[in-house]
Amino acid sequence: MFFYLSFLRPPPRTVSANAKDVLITPQIANDLRTETFEGYADIWCCWILDSGTGDMRQPARKLTAWKGSSSSYKAIPVELPAGRKAGQSWRLALWVPDPTSTSLPGDIIDLSPSLGSASFGASILPVTSSPIKLEQGGKKEGPKQERIWRSYALPTLPSADTAEMTSERTGRALITIVEQTSFDLDKKIWDSGLGLSVWLAELCCTDSSKALSRPMAQDLKDVLLSPFGFTAVELGTGIGVVSLLLSAILEPFPGSENRRILATDLESAIPLLEENFSSNKLHYSASLSAATLDWEQDLEKCEALRDIGAIDLIM
Repeated sequence: MFFYLSFLRPPPRTVSANAKDVLITPQIANDLRTETFEGYADIWCCWILDSGTGDMRQPARKLTAWKGSSSSYKAIPVELPAGRKAGQSWRLALWVPDPTSTSLPGDIIDLSPSLGSASFGASILPVTSSPIKLEQGGKKEGPKQERIWRSYALPTLPSADTAEMTSERTGRALITIVEQTSFDLDKKIWDSGLGLSVWLAELCCTDSSKALSRPMAQDLKDVLLSPFGFTAVELGTGIGVVSLLLSAILEPFPGSENRRILATDLESAIPLLEENFSSNKLHYSASLSAATLDWEQDLEKCEALRDIGAIDLIM
């Protein structure tokens, strides 16, 4: 089971540039937010300028100490970034420092098999707010945000040319996936999706005997890395974690243009799912699409599933 940082009280969408701070309530809980992390953890934060030309970060600092359930409803003021100006947008990143972490910023989740998967899940996963717009005058705080971001650093292959995909700060491709702060089950991350994504990264990017110890794991690897591509369908994709991360992880390997992944879920999940696919299009060239599939209805009602042809893999 993973524990995730999130916002029980999210920051506002807008705030006056003249305000001193914003109020948030951090939360550390499981994927369903039904089980609070009962350990001790130092929560750190930093402001990231949403400039569109790369990350501009202010110095990180300790925000608060998490002490289990007693911290669950504690509102915390976060001082707004120094040198801020009206018209700018800033994101607030929260994380718990990991002594075994790489050189990546604390708010980025490492999917590297050699660095991330060995202890993956032992660390609390970070979170970033949506952009907060600074306004001239007006109310101190606008409506509360309804979305959060999580960024994932993909594995790199020594022989792969990923120059077009890399982040200036990390030197590695970054996939950013948006979730809702609501309790809608199809608009949030699940342990199973994240765990499967990490295992697939290890399977595809290393010769790990651990990954290949499972029945048919080698056959699966052969399908995924085939230069002739494959056709896959994901059931209950939610926000698209598995389909999106798999498409990006496989990008350096030959055959990307021949890979097709159809990600399916209920109709209510499709808008956010398509948004996540679209916003990360730079990182994959496979055919990645979304379609409504209700398990209680006749499969023939899903035109995309009917038209996709032979299926090599169901996730």
